[in-house]
Amino acid sequence: MKIDANQMMRYLLVGAFNTLLAYGVFSLLLSLGVHYTWATLLGGISAMLAGYKFMKELVFKNKSRYAFLKFILIFVTMYFVNILTQYVARKTLNPYLAGAVASLVCAALSYVLNRKFVFGARTPPLTQDDGLG
Repeated sequence: MKIDANQMMRYLLVGAFNTLLAYGVFSLLLSLGVHYTWATLLGGISAMLAGYKFMKELVFKNKSRYAFLKFILIFVTMYFVNILTQYVARKTLNPYLAGAVASLVCAALSYVLNRKFVFGARTPPLTQDDGLG
């Protein structure tokens, strides 16, 4: 999988906005006494709703109508990765720093998964010219 530098820059900009939004909601809820699993979920949902359109149209330039369903599956996967990362990190870090570490881990993994499985290039179907005659 070849890295597109322009795409990566757009992803980093959109990702930075999404990460700040998710972390801001997470931190606010955490400071209000909300359990970190709920704070993570609500922060992630806010970023997902804000970021889907940006990712689809600005970063990956994909017009697939099925992308949102795959995007949600990646979001759910990232939620559990985030919670697991926080659970481990909270053994040695404060809750806010553990949330920040988990956000960084998920940002990198999310790029790979979204690029490959959600917004990746579509393989054209095989035809008779491909030896399926």
